[in-house]
Amino acid sequence: SIVDLARWRQEHLRGERGVDGLVRAATYKVLHTPLEGQTYALGWRSPQRDGVRIITHDGSNGLWTAVVTFDPATDRGVVIVANAGHNVQGVLNVATPWVVNR
Repeated sequence: SIVDLARWRQEHLRGERGVDGLVRAATYKVLHTPLEGQTYALGWRSPQRDGVRIITHDGSNGLWTAVVTFDPATDRGVVIVANAGHNVQGVLNVATPWVVNR
């Protein structure tokens, strides 16, 4: 559900702030930190947008797309679910500026 996705995002955001939860905060940092020169970590993307490091994860079952995006520096994030199974990039294009610019 969207509520579960939001809770999952909050758990990852707390980990980025150094708070242990379902796993240790250090584990969340590993999950979210790409190798040098990359933007993709262990299932999570961590690009810079307008000078802001965001963390995002997306997926689709072919019928629906879900995007979880957050900015750990400002403690903001968003969960977007759309019935556009093959348009992950389009949903990301909506989610990312919303997090960065709000």
